[in-house]
Amino acid sequence: NMLLPMQTRFAQLMDMASTPRALLHGSPHVDNYAKSGQGAAMVDFDRSRVGPYSWDLVRLMVSLSLRQKKDAKGLLDKEVLKQLKKGYLRGFRHPDRPFSEVRELKDIEPENDETTTNAYLAANKKWAKEMRRNALAADDADVVKLVNSWAAGRADGVLNDYYIEEAGRGQGSMGFRGLFLVVLAPRNKKAGLDRILLNIKATRTDPDTEWYTTSYGTEAERMRAAAELYAPGWELRAGGAVLDGVEYYARQIDPLNAKIKKMLNADLQEDFAYAVGTQLGRAHRLSLKDATPQGVEEHLDANFDAVAAAGLTIRDEIVDAHARYLVKMKRDGLTPQGDAEEE
Repeated sequence: NMLLPMQTRFAQLMDMASTPRALLHGSPHVDNYAKSGQGAAMVDFDRSRVGPYSWDLVRLMVSLSLRQKKDAKGLLDKEVLKQLKKGYLRGFRHPDRPFSEVRELKDIEPENDETTTNAYLAANKKWAKEMRRNALAADDADVVKLVNSWAAGRADGVLNDYYIEEAGRGQGSMGFRGLFLVVLAPRNKKAGLDRILLNIKATRTDPDTEWYTTSYGTEAERMRAAAELYAPGWELRAGGAVLDGVEYYARQIDPLNAKIKKMLNADLQEDFAYAVGTQLGRAHRLSLKDATPQGVEEHLDANFDAVAAAGLTIRDEIVDAHARYLVKMKRDGLTPQGDAEEE
């Protein structure tokens, strides 16, 4: 929720006019890093837009700072910042190479109920439970419209082989409720096909500003382009849908979805910074706008410390704002929204 104010503040602290631009991830924070059957990567491309490449770096720095187990003297320990820059340059200079994965998640193997969607649904795990708690009829008009709209944009004829078996509403991050969960079951029970669990979420439209813009025809096109740039092949069956004039983005939920929920010690911070740095650097190099690779490297060398300093200012202001928010909630007798361990 604070992303747009953070971007505004960053523009006040740094010279945006001279900063090279790329298609940004937009919100690379710790809770957006996940391991699925397709590997471990920084995902969730709701906030992707074209903008100053350094925004992705400062957003990551602030997130790592908020999740560090032991406070550093500044924003982050110098070695963490060193690894971030090192990883970024490796990804930027070698976009033909795969990005690194955080070791904490890279070698995780799926449990029995995470090997297939059938097993996941039978175990009534997270998204299955959410869907069934807010169940809708399989022939609900909105569900049918959304699924047909999504399928119409695909070339695989998915609805020739599958039908809607279950559906429900979901609650996304920060209470965002524009979310449908749908199970597609194979028409031929003997074909041995796994079910498909779809996440169909209303897209977020951030306004264009002087420094952050989008040139895509639809929000789904923007998110899909960012997904293929930052984590090729990670999102399954991704596509757009429209319901009553509202855009949605649909993707298949992988039964394995591991995240780092604990606070990060020094070694994990360094590994996380390096791995995500390679992912950001690679994607920025492949999507540069009106800039040369040499120009980006020169700008990074000249401004990296200043970006970290801006991150410290933003981090401190976020922490102060959150403290005031908690005081207000307590005074008003309300419960803060969201998980206390999340940003």
